[in-house]
Amino acid sequence: MKKIMSAKVNNALVIGFLTFFISAGWAFASPPGSSPDEDAHLTTAWCQSKYGSENCVEIPLRVVESGKCFFLDADTIPTCENKLSDSNVAPERILSGNIYYRVISNLIEESSIDRSIVLMRLLNALIFSVLVAIVTLLSTRVVWQATILGLLIINVPLGYFIISSINSSSWPFIFIALLFPLLYNLFNFQQSILILIFKIAILILLFQFTKQVRADVILFVSIYLVTMIPLVYQSKSQSQRSKSINRQLKIILPISSVILSLFLLRELWNRSNLVNFRENEISLWENFSRIPSLITGIFGGWGLGSLEVRMPSISYVIILIIIFSIIFRSFKYSNFIELNLQLLLLIFAFAIPLFVLINSNLRVGEWVQPRYILPIFYGLIMLSILIILKNAKNLSELIPLIFLSFVAYSFALFTTLRRYTTGLATFDLDLINDESWWWSLTWIPQPILIFTISITCYLILWVYVYRQIRNDKKQLSHISFN
Repeated sequence: MKKIMSAKVNNALVIGFLTFFISAGWAFASPPGSSPDEDAHLTTAWCQSKYGSENCVEIPLRVVESGKCFFLDADTIPTCENKLSDSNVAPERILSGNIYYRVISNLIEESSIDRSIVLMRLLNALIFSVLVAIVTLLSTRVVWQATILGLLIINVPLGYFIISSINSSSWPFIFIALLFPLLYNLFNFQQSILILIFKIAILILLFQFTKQVRADVILFVSIYLVTMIPLVYQSKSQSQRSKSINRQLKIILPISSVILSLFLLRELWNRSNLVNFRENEISLWENFSRIPSLITGIFGGWGLGSLEVRMPSISYVIILIIIFSIIFRSFKYSNFIELNLQLLLLIFAFAIPLFVLINSNLRVGEWVQPRYILPIFYGLIMLSILIILKNAKNLSELIPLIFLSFVAYSFALFTTLRRYTTGLATFDLDLINDESWWWSLTWIPQPILIFTISITCYLILWVYVYRQIRNDKKQLSHISFN
C-alpha cells in the first residue's frame, strides 16, 4: 500500500512540476496587454490594489493603454509602449471587482508593472499545476492518464494562452478542465469515505470560487452533471446487482440524461439573447454552415491575443487531425452509455454558439468566441481517451500522436513568441530583436530559452504519461497470460 501511495505522489509531483513549466512558458511568451481585454483586467486589479472598494482615481498610463499600440496588428511589436509617459491617468474600463481581482491585486507592486504582471500570470500557472497534481493524486491510473493527455492536446494553443494570462476566464478554464476527472472519480465506489468527502469538498470549493468570477461556470457544471448521470451505472460491478436492475439502469439512466439535457437546452435557448444591435436578420443557414469555424478556432483556427496572432495552419490542422482520430477511434470501443455521453457533449458544443447567434442576430465571428465553448471539449476528449485506454490492447498508436502534438505545440508557441519579438511579417529562428524584448526583469530568460524549456517539458510529460500507460498494459498482459 505504501509503495502504491508513494508512486502516486511521485506521479503527481512530476506531472505538476512539468505542467507548471509548460504553462509558465506561455506566461512569459506575450507582453502586457496581449490577452483579450487585458487592459481592463489589469486596470481592475490595479484599482483594487491601490484603492480597494473606494473610487479609483488614477493609475499608471501604461496600465490603461496596455497593448493598445500593438494588439491590432500582428506585425507591430511591443516597442511602441516605450513611448508612453510615466504619468498617471483616470481608468477607462473597470470590471466588477470579484474574487479573481481581489486575489491577483495582492501581487501588484506599483513600482514595477512588469513584475506585477509576471507574478499574476505565474500565479495562474501555479494554481493550474497544483490542481492538476491533486487530481492526479486522487484519480485512478487510467483517469489521470486520460486527463493529462487530454490537457496536452486540447490546450494547444488557446487553453494554455488563456490559463496563463491575466484574464478572468483563466480560473474557470482551470476548473472546467479538471471537472471531468473530478466528477468521474466520484463514481468510484471502492474509495474510502474520507477520500470521497475530500473530492466533494474540492469540487464545491472550486465551484464556489469560479462562479463568482464567471457565471457561465454554472452552465458548464450543469452540462457535465446531466450528461454524466449514466456513468453511475458503470461505477459499480455489475455482479453486485441483479440482472433485472442492470437492465433497468441501462435504460433509465441514459433516458434521464437525455431528458435533463433537453430541459437544459431549452433553458439555454431562453437565455441566449445577449445583444441586439442589428436590424436586418442574419440567415440561419449562414450561421449553421459557419459554426464549424468556431470549433476549429479552439485549436488555432482563430488568432490568439485580440485575434491578430495568426496560428500557422500546420499547428491547428495537426491538432484537429488528432482530435478527430481520438473521437472516432473511441467510437469503436464506446458502449451505449459512453456513446450517449459523447453525443450529448457534441450537441452542446454546437448548440451553445448557435443559440446565441440566432437569438442575438449575430454572424459567426461576432461576440461569440471559440473560448466560450472550449470547456466542453475537455470532457469530450478526456472521455474518448479514457475509453481507448481501457479497451485498446495495443496503444503503440499513441507514438505518432506524441510526435504530431509536439510539432503542433512547438509551432504554436514559436509563432506566439515571434509575433511579439519580430512581428509575423519577418522571421528569425533565434527570436532576436534587440529592441522588442519587452520584459525589463533580468531574471526572465530570453525568448528562445523560454521556448526551448516549454517545448521540452511538453515532450517529457507526453513521454512520461505514455511510459506509464505502456507499463500498465504490460502488467495487465502478464497477469492475463498467467
